[in-house]
Formats: sequence, structure tokens, C-alpha cells
Amino acid sequence: MESVWLDPDGARGAYIFAGDIGGTHTSFALVREDCGAQDSTPRIAAKFLFKTPDICSINAAAGQAREEAARGLPRARITKACLSAAGIVKDNACSLTNVPWAVSGDEIQKTLGVPVKIINDFTALSYALPLLDPDNPREVTPLAPPGGTPARPSGKVRAVLGAGTGLGVGCLVETDSGFTALASEGGHTDFAAVDEQTRGLCDWVTKRIGGIPETELFVSGQGLINMFLFFHEKALAAGSLSAAFNEIAQAPDAEKPALIARAADGDPGCGSIMRLFVRMYARAASNIAVTFLPTAGLYLAGGIAGKNELWFLSDDAFMKNFLAACKPKIRDMLKTIPVYIIKDYSVSLLGAANAARCLIKDV
Repeated sequence: MESVWLDPDGARGAYIFAGDIGGTHTSFALVREDCGAQDSTPRIAAKFLFKTPDICSINAAAGQAREEAARGLPRARITKACLSAAGIVKDNACSLTNVPWAVSGDEIQKTLGVPVKIINDFTALSYALPLLDPDNPREVTPLAPPGGTPARPSGKVRAVLGAGTGLGVGCLVETDSGFTALASEGGHTDFAAVDEQTRGLCDWVTKRIGGIPETELFVSGQGLINMFLFFHEKALAAGSLSAAFNEIAQAPDAEKPALIARAADGDPGCGSIMRLFVRMYARAASNIAVTFLPTAGLYLAGGIAGKNELWFLSDDAFMKNFLAACKPKIRDMLKTIPVYIIKDYSVSLLGAANAARCLIKDV
């Protein structure tokens, strides 16, 4: 476990124990709850970082983080906890998609001694959206229509789409009494091919998996791997494998997405993969936009967009494809939806803390 102390003075007051549990990394945090009227944004006081494969159980890891927090912030009083996990949540428990164990709110509650809420990782991201400042370039990058200016937020609906290991979707609705996140497994919708290249890729993936291909198999780290294997097969048949393709082919699958992005500037094949990825990401985002009409903002989360902004911004690649609707009225509507790339990677923990404030009322 790695500990990061952001409030070394250990101020007295109420704190939320927040968690973000993924297939690769798991993070916990102590988040200040007692913010004043002029500062309603939760503040992280300390973070505790784990590599998920090294954890024997999430309950044990939460207990270890709690003990470390008590040593470093002895005056902190934890009142509630919310943990987000990458998987389907039922009865305050989650069976993780890419890890062979479950997260139980009831078990963690016994360890922490406070009410515990388990939510989906994109529910946490949804609750983080109102905490982001659309005018702060350290938190988000706005995307503008070609030749235009970024749309300004309005309305009550926000949505988030995030390509990481998989593809997640979330929606947040603002009401008179607060915020409500709508659960979604939108990353598992059917993939829609739009041209000869995407039809060829879709047919190849269909044969490879022996079933109906979903959007996550194209717009995610898995998608980058599938695209690489598709392009690699074509290059091998043509006898035109590059040095970069040879290196990536021999790397473990978990390392392939980062290697593809790293080589994309100099290798034409990897550059083609990144351009196709951005195009498909934009179409997936456009589908989410016309489904939820998130005029308060559509946010792109996950490391792939955050670490590869230039591929999204160059030649307006993302927004050109985002706005590529066949009907002029739909194109005009899409132009009213603000689109942002999230750059602040702590938002999942802040979102879990904000979800605790919204969902655990009886403390």
C-alpha cells in the first residue's frame, strides 16, 4: 500500500471514507465532509493506493487503509463510506468484472463501523460531474465544433462515457432536491459500423468472438487490442509488418494499448489505429448524446482520452465525427451539448464521496 497525505495537519472534523475499485488499481481516500457554504466541493485529505491483483480481499484492504488513516489523521471522524466498483451492483454488493472476488457493503461496514454504500464505478463518475469546473483547464478540456466555440452548459442532465479497460456509461440528473445518478451498462450496447472499414473490423471481431459484438469491444483498451490484431493480420498477409507492430505483437495484451498510443506518431499503422479509435469513440459519444440529451455536459472519462488528447483535438477529429448526423436538426442539437475530456484523475474518489453525501442521509 502507498499512502499519500494531502492534509498532514489532520484537522478535526467529519470525513467520508471513499473507494475506487478497479481491475488494475484500487484506491481509498479520506475526504473532508464538513465544507462551508462557500466551498461545497469535497476535499481529499489522504489517499491509500493498492494494486488490485495484490489484494486478497477488498475488506482486508479497506481495513488496512482505515488503520493507516487513524494513525495519520487521529482527529478525523469517519461518518460514512462509499466505494465504487467496476461491475454490476445488486443488494449493496458488486461482483467485479475483471477480478475474481466480490465487494460486500455489509462486510465492509463491519470493518469500518459506519454505513457503507457500494455503487458502480460510473455511478461514482456521474456524481463527480457537478464537482468539475468546466472553465478550469486543469480539470477538463472542452471540445469545440470545427470552426466554432465550445457549447456552454445548460439544463439539468449530465452524462459520462469512459473508455478504459472496458467502456462505461453514466448519467446524472439534477433535481430540486439534489442529484440522482441513473445506472447504466451502456458500454454493452451493440456496435454500429458506419463505413467499409468499421464493417470489416466488425465482421472480423464477430468471427473472433462467435457472437454479437458490443461497443466495448471497439471503444476501450480491449478495442485497441482488437484493432491492432485486425491491422496486424492484414499487414502480415501483405508482408508489410513494421518494427513497431512486431514489438507490440510480442507484448502482453495489457501493455498493447499504451504501446500503440506511444508508437502512433511515428508508425503509420498505429496512427491509423488511433484515428479509427477516435472516430468510433466519437460515434459512441454521439449515441449517448442523442439518448440522454446532456446539455449540462457530456464528459469523456478514462485514461485513453486523458492521455491522448491530441488525437481527439487534431483536425477536430472527435467533434467532426460526433456531429456527423444525417439530419440537420440533430446536428444542430448536438452542437448545443458541451463536450469535455476529464483530466482530473481523482474524480472517481470525489464522486464516491459526493455519492455518500447524496445517498446516505441518516448519519
